[in-house]
Amino acid sequence: MYGDEWPLRVTGIASAAESEWRIGQQTPERTCEGWLLVYVKSGMVEELCDTHRVLLRAGQILFHQPAELFAMRAVGEVPPEVFRVEFTADGSAMDSFRSCHMRLGNAEKSCLRQLAETVREVFQPVQDACQMPTRRAEIPFGGKELQTIYLAQLLYLLARRRQRTRKQSPRARAEQEQAALVEACACTLRRTLKSRWRWT
Repeated sequence: MYGDEWPLRVTGIASAAESEWRIGQQTPERTCEGWLLVYVKSGMVEELCDTHRVLLRAGQILFHQPAELFAMRAVGEVPPEVFRVEFTADGSAMDSFRSCHMRLGNAEKSCLRQLAETVREVFQPVQDACQMPTRRAEIPFGGKELQTIYLAQLLYLLARRRQRTRKQSPRARAEQEQAALVEACACTLRRTLKSRWRWT
Protein backbone atom coordinates (compact mmCIF):
# COMPACT_ATOMS: atom_id res chain seq x y z
CA MET A 1 0.00 0.00 0.00
CA TYR A 2 2.79 2.42 0.93
CA GLY A 3 6.47 2.37 0.09
CA ASP A 4 7.88 1.98 3.60
CA GLU A 5 7.45 -0.71 6.25
CA TRP A 6 5.69 1.55 8.77
CA PRO A 7 3.45 3.95 6.82
CA LEU A 8 2.52 5.77 10.01
CA ARG A 9 4.23 5.95 13.40
CA VAL A 10 3.34 8.19 16.37
CA THR A 11 6.63 9.22 17.97
CA GLY A 12 5.34 11.35 20.85
CA ILE A 13 2.43 13.24 22.43
CA ALA A 14 3.52 16.66 23.70
CA SER A 15 0.20 17.76 25.21
CA ALA A 16 -3.49 16.92 25.15
CA ALA A 17 -6.58 18.47 26.73
CA GLU A 18 -10.36 18.29 26.64
CA SER A 19 -11.99 21.57 27.65
CA GLU A 20 -15.01 23.83 27.28
CA TRP A 21 -14.47 27.23 25.64
CA ARG A 22 -16.31 30.49 26.23
CA ILE A 23 -17.95 32.05 23.18
CA GLY A 24 -15.45 34.46 21.63
CA GLN A 25 -12.47 32.95 23.47
CA GLN A 26 -9.50 32.39 21.19
CA THR A 27 -5.90 31.23 21.20
CA PRO A 28 -3.08 33.50 20.06
CA GLU A 29 -1.65 32.75 16.63
CA ARG A 30 1.37 30.46 16.73
CA THR A 31 3.22 27.97 14.57
CA CYS A 32 2.76 24.22 15.01
CA GLU A 33 5.92 22.47 16.11
CA GLY A 34 4.42 19.09 15.27
CA TRP A 35 0.92 17.92 14.35
CA LEU A 36 -2.18 19.26 16.10
CA LEU A 37 -5.43 17.27 16.18
CA VAL A 38 -8.58 19.30 16.91
CA TYR A 39 -11.90 17.50 17.51
CA VAL A 40 -15.13 19.35 18.29
CA LYS A 41 -17.40 17.39 20.66
CA SER A 42 -20.13 20.05 20.70
CA GLY A 43 -20.67 23.58 19.45
CA MET A 44 -18.55 25.24 16.75
CA VAL A 45 -15.04 26.68 16.43
CA GLU A 46 -13.24 28.61 13.73
CA GLU A 47 -9.73 27.39 12.92
CA LEU A 48 -7.04 29.48 11.26
CA CYS A 49 -4.98 27.31 8.89
CA ASP A 50 -2.16 29.52 7.60
CA THR A 51 -4.01 31.91 5.27
CA HIS A 52 -7.56 30.53 5.38
CA ARG A 53 -10.18 29.78 8.02
CA VAL A 54 -12.21 26.60 8.53
CA LEU A 55 -15.48 26.33 10.47
CA LEU A 56 -15.56 23.10 12.48
CA ARG A 57 -18.87 21.73 13.78
CA ALA A 58 -19.65 19.04 16.35
CA GLY A 59 -18.37 15.62 15.26
CA GLN A 60 -15.69 17.00 12.94
CA ILE A 61 -11.92 16.66 13.22
CA LEU A 62 -9.11 18.78 11.75
CA PHE A 63 -5.34 18.37 11.55
CA HIS A 64 -2.83 21.22 11.58
CA GLN A 65 0.46 20.16 10.01
CA PRO A 66 3.98 21.01 11.24
CA ALA A 67 5.10 24.63 10.60
CA GLU A 68 1.51 25.73 9.94
CA LEU A 69 0.27 28.98 11.46
CA PHE A 70 -2.84 28.27 13.49
CA ALA A 71 -5.31 29.76 15.96
CA MET A 72 -8.74 28.78 17.26
CA ARG A 73 -11.79 30.86 18.17
CA ALA A 74 -15.03 29.68 19.79
CA VAL A 75 -18.04 30.80 17.71
CA GLY A 76 -21.78 30.17 17.60
CA GLU A 77 -24.28 30.24 20.46
CA VAL A 78 -23.25 27.13 22.42
CA PRO A 79 -19.90 27.05 24.30
CA PRO A 80 -17.94 24.40 22.39
CA GLU A 81 -16.24 21.38 23.93
CA VAL A 82 -12.95 20.74 22.16
CA PHE A 83 -10.40 17.91 22.36
CA ARG A 84 -6.87 18.82 21.24
CA VAL A 85 -3.75 16.67 20.92
CA GLU A 86 -0.30 17.96 19.96
CA PHE A 87 1.85 15.10 18.70
CA THR A 88 4.74 14.11 16.48
CA ALA A 89 4.52 11.39 13.84
CA ASP A 90 6.28 10.25 10.71
CA GLY A 91 5.60 7.98 7.75
CA SER A 92 4.22 8.50 4.26
CA ALA A 93 0.60 8.05 5.40
CA MET A 94 0.78 11.32 7.36
CA ASP A 95 0.69 13.18 4.03
CA SER A 96 -3.02 12.32 3.80
CA PHE A 97 -3.69 14.53 6.85
CA ARG A 98 -2.33 17.72 5.31
CA SER A 99 -5.17 20.26 4.96
CA CYS A 100 -7.51 17.58 6.29
CA HIS A 101 -10.81 18.05 8.08
CA MET A 102 -13.58 15.46 8.12
CA ARG A 103 -16.46 13.98 10.11
CA LEU A 104 -15.74 10.95 12.28
CA GLY A 105 -17.49 7.61 11.87
CA ASN A 106 -18.64 5.41 14.77
CA ALA A 107 -15.48 3.27 14.89
CA GLU A 108 -13.30 6.39 14.88
CA LYS A 109 -15.38 8.03 17.63
CA SER A 110 -15.00 4.90 19.77
CA CYS A 111 -11.23 5.04 19.32
CA LEU A 112 -11.22 8.75 20.14
CA ARG A 113 -13.14 8.10 23.39
CA GLN A 114 -10.46 5.59 24.45
CA LEU A 115 -7.78 8.15 23.62
CA ALA A 116 -9.58 10.83 25.67
CA GLU A 117 -9.82 8.49 28.67
CA THR A 118 -6.08 7.82 28.69
CA VAL A 119 -5.33 11.53 28.16
CA ARG A 120 -7.24 12.27 31.39
CA GLU A 121 -4.98 9.76 33.15
CA VAL A 122 -1.77 11.32 31.82
CA PHE A 123 -2.46 15.09 31.79
CA GLN A 124 -3.81 17.44 34.44
CA PRO A 125 -7.13 19.15 33.58
CA VAL A 126 -6.68 22.80 32.60
CA GLN A 127 -8.41 25.67 34.42
CA ASP A 128 -8.31 27.89 31.34
CA ALA A 129 -8.95 26.39 27.90
CA CYS A 130 -6.03 28.36 26.43
CA GLN A 131 -3.55 26.90 28.93
CA MET A 132 -1.12 24.15 28.01
CA PRO A 133 -1.78 21.01 30.09
CA THR A 134 0.93 19.51 32.30
CA ARG A 135 1.59 15.84 32.95
CA ARG A 136 0.42 14.27 36.19
CA ALA A 137 3.05 13.42 38.78
CA GLU A 138 1.76 9.85 38.96
CA ILE A 139 0.56 8.14 35.79
CA PRO A 140 -1.17 4.72 35.85
CA PHE A 141 0.83 1.83 34.45
CA GLY A 142 0.83 1.92 30.65
CA GLY A 143 -0.98 5.27 30.46
CA LYS A 144 1.49 7.00 28.13
CA GLU A 145 1.88 3.92 25.96
CA LEU A 146 -1.89 3.38 25.63
CA GLN A 147 -2.57 6.95 24.55
CA THR A 148 0.07 6.55 21.83
CA ILE A 149 -1.53 3.27 20.70
CA TYR A 150 -5.05 4.74 20.61
CA LEU A 151 -3.87 7.81 18.69
CA ALA A 152 -2.06 5.62 16.15
CA GLN A 153 -5.16 3.44 15.78
CA LEU A 154 -7.31 6.52 15.12
CA LEU A 155 -4.85 7.80 12.52
CA TYR A 156 -4.74 4.44 10.73
CA LEU A 157 -8.56 4.29 10.57
CA LEU A 158 -8.76 7.82 9.16
CA ALA A 159 -5.92 7.28 6.67
CA ARG A 160 -7.55 4.09 5.41
CA ARG A 161 -10.89 5.87 4.92
CA ARG A 162 -9.25 8.77 3.09
CA GLN A 163 -7.46 6.36 0.78
CA ARG A 164 -10.72 4.57 -0.05
CA THR A 165 -12.36 7.93 -0.82
CA ARG A 166 -9.53 8.97 -3.15
CA LYS A 167 -9.79 5.68 -5.07
CA GLN A 168 -13.46 6.25 -5.89
CA SER A 169 -14.20 7.56 -9.36
CA PRO A 170 -16.11 10.87 -9.68
CA ARG A 171 -19.13 8.91 -10.90
CA ALA A 172 -19.02 6.54 -7.90
CA ARG A 173 -18.77 9.47 -5.49
CA ALA A 174 -21.69 11.22 -7.21
CA GLU A 175 -23.81 8.06 -7.00
CA GLN A 176 -22.92 7.64 -3.33
CA GLU A 177 -23.87 11.26 -2.57
CA GLN A 178 -27.12 10.88 -4.52
CA ALA A 179 -28.01 7.70 -2.60
CA ALA A 180 -27.32 9.47 0.70
CA LEU A 181 -29.54 12.39 -0.36
CA VAL A 182 -32.39 10.04 -1.35
CA GLU A 183 -32.11 8.22 1.99
CA ALA A 184 -32.13 11.53 3.90
CA CYS A 185 -35.27 12.65 2.03
CA ALA A 186 -36.94 9.30 2.73
CA CYS A 187 -36.14 9.59 6.46
CA THR A 188 -37.58 13.12 6.55
CA LEU A 189 -40.75 11.96 4.78
CA ARG A 190 -41.18 9.04 7.20
CA ARG A 191 -40.80 11.34 10.22
CA THR A 192 -43.29 13.82 8.73
CA LEU A 193 -45.88 11.12 8.06
CA LYS A 194 -45.46 9.66 11.56
CA SER A 195 -45.93 13.07 13.19
CA ARG A 196 -49.10 13.69 11.15
CA TRP A 197 -50.56 10.29 12.06
CA ARG A 198 -49.81 11.00 15.72
CA TRP A 199 -51.88 14.21 15.70
CA THR A 200 -54.83 13.03 13.57
